[in-house]
Parts: sequence; C-alpha cells; structure tokens
Amino acid sequence: MSGKDKGYEFTRIVRVSGEDATPADGPTSYSSRKTNFLVDFGYNLQQVKRVSVLSVSFLNTAFNIIDEPRTRSNNIFTIELDVSGTTTAVTYTIEPGFYNITELMTVLNDAIVEFKTANPLSPTSVVFAQNSVSGYVQMTSSSLPAGTIWNIYDSDSKGNLISRGPMQIMGFPLSRLATALAGGIQPASELPHLQGLTEVNVVSQALAPSNCFDEKTQASSVLVVVPVTAPFGVLNVFECKQDVLCEVTYPSSRNIQRADFSLRDRFGELIDLNGSNLKLTLRVWFNTV
Repeated sequence: MSGKDKGYEFTRIVRVSGEDATPADGPTSYSSRKTNFLVDFGYNLQQVKRVSVLSVSFLNTAFNIIDEPRTRSNNIFTIELDVSGTTTAVTYTIEPGFYNITELMTVLNDAIVEFKTANPLSPTSVVFAQNSVSGYVQMTSSSLPAGTIWNIYDSDSKGNLISRGPMQIMGFPLSRLATALAGGIQPASELPHLQGLTEVNVVSQALAPSNCFDEKTQASSVLVVVPVTAPFGVLNVFECKQDVLCEVTYPSSRNIQRADFSLRDRFGELIDLNGSNLKLTLRVWFNTV
C-alpha cells in the first residue's frame, strides 16, 4: 500500500515476521528462536525519512524461571548449614520453565528435605507456604541447636549471594534467610512476582535513529518499548494508534533494503520465546524505490 504524505512521495506498509526470515547470527543460536533475524524487503526504499512501528505481536512464551547467563539466570539458590564454624553449602538449580508460586515453593521445599537428609543437624522442619488470606509467602522453621546457623539465599553457580532469584521472586529481600534458634514464622516483605516479562524492546540497528541515546548516553537502537500484558501462552499484541507516538525520524534520509530485528529485555539481552514468532508491521515514508 502506498500514497503521498507530508511532502514524501510514498508511504508503504511493511509486514515483518521471524517465521521465514534469515537468522541474524546462525541457525543454531538464539536467532533460531525467531526473535533475532534479518529481513530483505525485496526492494530498495530510497530517501527514507521516518519509520513508524504500527504493531508488534508475539506469543508470550518466555519462561519466568530461566537458566541462561545471556538473559540473567534466576534459577539458582543455596542452602547453607554452619555448625560451630564449620560450613556446609549446597547450590541447587531449578529446571527452566514457567512456574506458579505453588510449583516454585514445592521445588524449594523438596531441596530442603534433600539437604536435611544429607545434613542431619539441619532444622527438623523448614517449609515455605503461602498465606491463604494475604497471599504472602512465609517460611516456617523448627528450632535450632545452639551454635548452629541455617540459611537459604539466592546465589550464582558458585554460591555467591546475588540480586535476583527464587527467594526474591517469592518476595523475600536480598539477604540470607536464616532460621532462628527458637524457630518460628518469617513472612516475605513483598507479594510473589512470577509474571515474567513486563516489557520488551523491539531493536533494529538498521532502522535505529542514530541520534538517540539511552540513559547511559549510549547510542540506542530501540524502535519501540512494548508492554507485556498477556499472560503466559497468550498472544501479546501492541498497536500504535498514532504514528507520531511510535515513529523513528532520521536527521538525514537513508536508503533501506534490508533490516535486522530482535526482541530484547531492558538489559539488552535477547529474549527466548521458546520457538514462538515475532511479527511487526511498519509504515515507511520514502521518495522512490
């Protein structure tokens, strides 16, 4: 579709999909998951002055528990027992997937039982459960012998405390959650947040404005930020109602025949949709083909 608009000879609607596009970095990498690809438009759009992102759609099939360093793993935690200064620590990893709070608590409770079996001086009982009224998770533990400390905390693969992981997802603060000598109940400080993605960035180096910078004063290649409002497994659709709200303008015109597209999180890491497909609709203003 084409037509004249605001001094430009033509506008054209361009529909882009990762389904049949060329992978951007090899067939066995993240691009095979259809969120990082190259598209050849089949014609050379000359003297392009601006581009508007009309719509973005994808199935929200990104996991909320992940095990990929490129996307900041959040599936690792450590249980630690200190008896009179002698420490035993075991680091556990959670199978990637989309978990609800009951499933996540079950994984942690099973690990606690496993640790107790191998370390009899652990508390006789430590259990995570969700308060049926408030929705907050709480840890209930039995008492400990004097001189004994028991902790559970979010960690990296080496057991170092990190700022994300299952404990914080359940609502506990960044710290080692310890059982007291007298035992008792320790409630989380926040409600669980297992919603997974809350927003994504549609990125293109080829269509980047080149005069736009992010909060770190680095050149930005983000075309549009898309809120994720669909639950897991449901199609997330973003539609721009006014071009001016979703457009990229160029200080000088450029020719475009080929462009890259990718879906990234706020840290700039590629998002794994586990085989689902990213689709875009663009409006391009240009003077000749």
